[in-house]
Amino acid sequence: YDKAFGKVTWQINQRMKWMSSFHDEFWTTPQRPTLAQPFPTTVIPSGTRPTSTFGQLTDTLTNNTLLDVRVSRFIAPSTNEPATGNRTTANHVDMATGIQSGGPQGFGAGKLERTTMAASVTEYWPLLGADHEVKVGAQVEKGQNSGWTAFPGGVVSYTDNAGQPVQAAFRQPATSGGEFITTGLYVMDNVRFADRFTASLGLRFDHARAISPDLPTHDAQGNETGATIRGLGSLYTWNVLSPRLGLTARLTSDGKTMLRTNYGRFHQGILTGEPSAVHPGLTPTTTAGFDQATGQYSRVISIVDPTVNLKLDPHTKSPQTDQF
Repeated sequence: YDKAFGKVTWQINQRMKWMSSFHDEFWTTPQRPTLAQPFPTTVIPSGTRPTSTFGQLTDTLTNNTLLDVRVSRFIAPSTNEPATGNRTTANHVDMATGIQSGGPQGFGAGKLERTTMAASVTEYWPLLGADHEVKVGAQVEKGQNSGWTAFPGGVVSYTDNAGQPVQAAFRQPATSGGEFITTGLYVMDNVRFADRFTASLGLRFDHARAISPDLPTHDAQGNETGATIRGLGSLYTWNVLSPRLGLTARLTSDGKTMLRTNYGRFHQGILTGEPSAVHPGLTPTTTAGFDQATGQYSRVISIVDPTVNLKLDPHTKSPQTDQF
């Protein structure tokens, strides 16, 4: 597990300052082989997490006005590779011994992404005998997760009993993903008055969309086929308000006794794992029993299809917390 970090700051002139930073992590966490799950049946998860603030500009427009603009991005690609590199040998599990053989039950890759653009203006000014620090800002975020899983030979696993075939679970490569786009606007005012009191007032509005995106297909070897799986598009939309209110009071003139109180409503953002659960790229799993007469796994026991068994409520509400 290795990490790297770099940061550059630039005082452009007396008014403007620029900052850029970059952070990355390189990790590998192999599954630990055991007697029941020997090395050829394990996978080696690995990935990176490059995170960057492309640029943050602060500009003192006037003695009382500050501008702040920022663009940043987070991305986390990862893979689950068969420990031996063999992507064709199917997995076997023996009911009598509990020991696996062959290859892993699946392999694949995934990626998390998030891009943020934000800007704010802060103004300091006196009004009606009080000092105001007013901040107005906007923020746009786009996040996505996507991934695929393939199964050697189209088989999740063969189940045997003392070496004799019993049943098998079959599945074609599965793809899933989710996306959100959120636009936020907010205004805050810190008011200092009567030399002892500071009131914090704020209101934020967020418009968020949950999206089922289009994603590429993969074959049994994990290679892109050039075809595209059409997502479901927009699944639901949230328009939420988040108020903030706080008060700080110096109860004694020497400042040894203070009173602080606050209230805030906090809305959870969209979790891209929720749209992923109903993506059309998810494939059914067919479990079939072994027929001694035909020598085939032809006796269908069950078919589990996530696109049929699961549905996402288009009227789902944003989870919220009221904090006092």
